[in-house]
Amino acid sequence: MKIVTRDRFARYAKGVSKGAPQVLQIADRWHLIKNMGDALTKLLERIRQSMKPQLLTKAIAANEYLESGNQVLKESSHGSLPKRFSQFEQIRKYYKDGVPIRTISRLVGASRNTVKKKFTP
Repeated sequence: MKIVTRDRFARYAKGVSKGAPQVLQIADRWHLIKNMGDALTKLLERIRQSMKPQLLTKAIAANEYLESGNQVLKESSHGSLPKRFSQFEQIRKYYKDGVPIRTISRLVGASRNTVKKKFTP
C-alpha cells in the first residue's frame, strides 16, 4: 500500500484521489500539530466568550468597590485618627475582604510593596 502525506488544502485531496485513488492519504506531523493548535484556539475562544459576562460583572463590582473605598478613606483620614493609622485600618479591611494587593495600593495611595510588607499577615 502506498501512502501520500499532504496538508489540509481540499484541492490537494481531490487531486490525490483522482490521480491515485488507491493510496492512503495522511497528514504529516506538522499538520497534525497545526490542526490540534487550531482546535485548541477555537475552544479557548469559546470559553473566553462564555466568561465575558462574568468578567464584566466582576469588573463593574471592582470599580464600585474602588469608588466607595476611596470615599471611605477620604472620610476617615479627615477624622481624629492620624492618616497612617487610618490607612493601616483600611488596608487590613480590604485585605480581609479579599481585595488584591494591587487594588489595595491604589485605594489607599501606598505602594504595593508597602502594602505587602507592612500590612499583610
